[in-house]
Amino acid sequence: KKGRDVTRGGAGYNSIGPQAVGVVNIGNSLAALKKFVFEEKRFTMSEMIDMLDTNAGKEAERQLLLNRAPKYGNDDDYVDELVARVGRDWCDEVAKYTIPRRGGTHAPGIYTVISNVPFGA
Repeated sequence: KKGRDVTRGGAGYNSIGPQAVGVVNIGNSLAALKKFVFEEKRFTMSEMIDMLDTNAGKEAERQLLLNRAPKYGNDDDYVDELVARVGRDWCDEVAKYTIPRRGGTHAPGIYTVISNVPFGA
């Protein structure tokens, strides 16, 4: 109708949907940092970074983080609010940009159900 290719703004619906994956993982990680580094001060940030870098010899600390840090999906506002903020920030940032040459928009989304399996591999 416009006589233009889709790459030149010819499409009636012109958007791209970049998808975030791992938003819950980010929220869970932030909750662990917030609780154990900033609030309880069980670890310094340097100690936390060292644990992540070496990934060995800190089984008690790993178990503490694995089993005592708040986790998303348990109706816990402490971590749910962090996950929601990560999602909102992602969507707000993506929505700022347009598609060059096409004049379209980005429609951000979040894949939280099964994308973790292939991406984790």
